[in-house]
Amino acid sequence: CDCDPDISPLIPNTEGGLHTADIKCDDGSFTHYCDSAGRLLLSIDSGSAASIAPADVQINIIPGTRYYEQYCTNSGGTEDGSCFITQDDGALVLCRTWDVNSSVIDANVRYYFDDSDIQIVNDGIEELGMTGTTSPEQLWFYKVIGGNGHEKPEDLNASEIDIIDNNGSDVPSTTNWVLGGTGLGDYFAEYVVSSFSGGGGGGAEEGGSPICPAIKGTISGITNLTAPGFGNVSVEIIGGVAPYTITLSNGTEVTDYQSGEMISVFADQTTGYLVTSIIDSADCPHSSLDGTAFIYLSGDDDTPPTALCQDVTVSLDQFTNANIEIFEIDAGSFDEDTGIADFSLSQDVFTCGDGSSTMVTMTVTDFQGNFDSCISEVTIDDPLSACCPTAKDIPYPPTDFKEYQADMLITSDGKVRTGDGNTHIIFKAGLEIELQEGFEVEPGAVFEALIDPCGNN
Repeated sequence: CDCDPDISPLIPNTEGGLHTADIKCDDGSFTHYCDSAGRLLLSIDSGSAASIAPADVQINIIPGTRYYEQYCTNSGGTEDGSCFITQDDGALVLCRTWDVNSSVIDANVRYYFDDSDIQIVNDGIEELGMTGTTSPEQLWFYKVIGGNGHEKPEDLNASEIDIIDNNGSDVPSTTNWVLGGTGLGDYFAEYVVSSFSGGGGGGAEEGGSPICPAIKGTISGITNLTAPGFGNVSVEIIGGVAPYTITLSNGTEVTDYQSGEMISVFADQTTGYLVTSIIDSADCPHSSLDGTAFIYLSGDDDTPPTALCQDVTVSLDQFTNANIEIFEIDAGSFDEDTGIADFSLSQDVFTCGDGSSTMVTMTVTDFQGNFDSCISEVTIDDPLSACCPTAKDIPYPPTDFKEYQADMLITSDGKVRTGDGNTHIIFKAGLEIELQEGFEVEPGAVFEALIDPCGNN
């Protein structure tokens, strides 16, 4: 039978909508339900499945949705039990819900899901600032009590849903599910339903503590002083919750800081400042820090920086363009006094008109206006033959042997005629030969067409 958890894949969660089983296969313990493409929907213990036709089994694939109520592991339809969702933030539902139309009672069900289903739920959980599911066994499952099995907990009262948690036991029941796997690496949750309708699964926060978001800080600022004094720096902060506490490399600490605010710092010599720490109002630390802010004291610096270049090769794209960045040319330029304030290139865009190579000048300027330059040879590669000439138009081929070549396109509406001996015409183009409506080869004449890559004609 072609429906077997060892060989049958799941329906991808990108194929949204209602899916109905078309075939069922019994392995002696469980009956497996697949669609017409042999993709697995659900499995039911063989005894219970005997009277359940494939058309009675459906799954619905929908985006995971957040709901806000707190549900508890309940018994007999009551809310008594241990609440496993410990915050008011609620939880998210897995993409797949199931529904079985049958009057059978006390059946074992295997609900299938995969890593991508878990990831969709985790993406939502983490957006709420909580720790996502780190193991499939942290998931929970629910059973709709009567009604439409594809309903989600957010649409139901607590008395209309049973929550099935994983208590560590290896015995499936109406309150405990057991994790299993397929031959293709997917998962199933096996549990017992006292009656059929349907249900699904979901994920709540793995723990009760909020997780910290990514917080990036970038310091910047340039101040030129003629004597010791104060200069301004600022820190742009992305992520986290304002206000922040920040610390600079000179020991300055600023509390109640808002991103981008100016910070006044004293300097008695040329100094570069770093941001060394950021803490947001939820006590979350920075994840990355970048940039340098400078305060310069002018003096007798008339020594230019040292510009160091390296040769590079660029490749033209299909539009005959190529670009370079300064970091590709720079080979470690430096200034030992005030530091480098600016880099510039004489050319950073290249086309067919630049030939196979050209010279580019890089200029390096320090904060006192001193500068130095170096030259890089830029080799221009044309791997797509984008610089070939365009077309030749051949309106009337002559009546003797002739070969016509074009690097890209040949168009013709003439005739290949029969003269004193067979006329023999060859068209060779790099990209396309376009034979227009008036083109004709007379009986006895010879015509050849050849597409030849640009540059090889």
